[in-house]
Amino acid sequence: MIDHALASTSKQARTTSMNLIEAENARLAGWEPPRFRLQPGDGQAVAIDKTLAELAKKNGNVLESGSHEFHRNAWQNWLGKQGEPPVAFMLSGRIRIDIDRLTPRQLRTWIELDKNSAPTASL
Repeated sequence: MIDHALASTSKQARTTSMNLIEAENARLAGWEPPRFRLQPGDGQAVAIDKTLAELAKKNGNVLESGSHEFHRNAWQNWLGKQGEPPVAFMLSGRIRIDIDRLTPRQLRTWIELDKNSAPTASL
């Protein structure tokens, strides 16, 4: 008798859960993420020397894209550009850089500047 009651309760919980999921899916039907709003300068290529100089200022205006795929996605899908993106470009008032495409010398400079620009924790 107890096993039957547990099975019935479990079935009711699954049904309730499925109804909630279906209700949420219906609520979100047709939802699209907000369109990316371009700002002046977005999509402009930025020279590596200028990017590294900006990073040295420690002002937070240079962001590493994290991966080439993310960098390309931002270039093509967010900005609507064709082809491969430049190594560094403007996006939302900041410089995005694909460090995977830096030369060994540029990468060493990037690592040194990035290490020095990280906020230090006080103990």
